[in-house]
Amino acid sequence: MHHTAWTARDGAPSQVWALAQTSDGYLWIGGATGLFRFDGVTFERYATVGGTQLPSTNVTALLATPEGGLWIGFRSGAVALLKDETLQVYSHEDERLPEIVLGFAQDHDGDIWIGTTRGLAVREDGRWKPVGAAQDFPEGERTRMLGVDRTGTLWASSVEKLLFLPRGEHVFRDTGQRLNDAVQIAQDVAGRHWIVETTRSVRPLAVARGGRVGEDEEIQMRVEGTPRPLDPLVHDEMFSIAREALINAFNHAQASTVTLELHYSAKALRLCISDDGRSIASEVLAAGVWRGHWGLAGMRERAARIGATLAFRNGVATGADVELQVPAKIAYRPAFTGWRRWFARVGRQR
Repeated sequence: MHHTAWTARDGAPSQVWALAQTSDGYLWIGGATGLFRFDGVTFERYATVGGTQLPSTNVTALLATPEGGLWIGFRSGAVALLKDETLQVYSHEDERLPEIVLGFAQDHDGDIWIGTTRGLAVREDGRWKPVGAAQDFPEGERTRMLGVDRTGTLWASSVEKLLFLPRGEHVFRDTGQRLNDAVQIAQDVAGRHWIVETTRSVRPLAVARGGRVGEDEEIQMRVEGTPRPLDPLVHDEMFSIAREALINAFNHAQASTVTLELHYSAKALRLCISDDGRSIASEVLAAGVWRGHWGLAGMRERAARIGATLAFRNGVATGADVELQVPAKIAYRPAFTGWRRWFARVGRQR
């Protein structure tokens, strides 16, 4: 199989969050540096379309529709539809959209669904209609993963659940699965559903169930300083890094106790994770990855996305220490206040 890689030298964008291919064959790329169109040779950055400027340079979600349109979601909460070289912008103020758009899906009836940091919504009568308790969907919870399979069933993940809505029905069903931060779902030719997770790679839905802390395993949690609201993306990346560190401590280092410390200060937000298991082998520290696992390299990549520093050290006697530090100007924003639930989720879903 021939493989070609494009880097910043070729004009490729960095910090890519979303990809979509429209019916004309173009590949669209969204990320922290804007919206790009790729024709297989050249990357073209889109800042304006037909005189209309994109509402933000930080694109977090894309969806190509069969009609040739491209839905664009932004970190600012705005949503835009690009079609026939015309850009229609739906602003945060006009439609009361949440702060960050995380994903889109189009069902077999043509309805557009949107996952956000504050829940799920569907496009009805020209407006975004929130989906909640009336449809048995967790109200106000971050919805990152959306997908539609060949039968027309809509799949969506909330903070702790994977749910689905069969075509023609109006109430979601809970699968009972607890996943590790699912980001994508796909169906193969045999009809099996596969889940993409940030911490456990790709696996069939039938076995995609999150672990729990065992009876002989203990997590100690401490908070220093006055808790402050966190930027949603900082919260998500910190959560994934912390959970990966827990998985490594319990599954690889065979630790019995892990301590998580969260330090709030005027200069930075600092997360420290230490365990009493086996130390990290020198070759692992050098390579930056555990064999067959997402590993240190992925954790470093997440830290870089939020402008944080991440350090790994072996303990004085046993175990290892992980320290994540996020500058205050990046970490603290009035968007997330559930730090106690954050700690609880890390402990439950590792």
